[in-house]
Amino acid sequence: MPCESTFIKLPKGLPIDFYELDWFNHILSASQKSEIADFDNVMFLPNAEQSLLGKAHPDEKLSNKKFS
Repeated sequence: MPCESTFIKLPKGLPIDFYELDWFNHILSASQKSEIADFDNVMFLPNAEQSLLGKAHPDEKLSNKKFS
């Protein structure tokens, strides 16, 4: 059973990985997706060759504060 959220509105402009995968991909329409998520900005690990490997790098678990 889903937990009640503290958000009263959808948070907009956040990186796509903020949003829950199944909800984002299967519930939202294409126009809702483009209105909500920031598709134009992505972040890579300091060594980009370690990004997108299919296996999470330990640095991907850093908080936003430590990542920046």
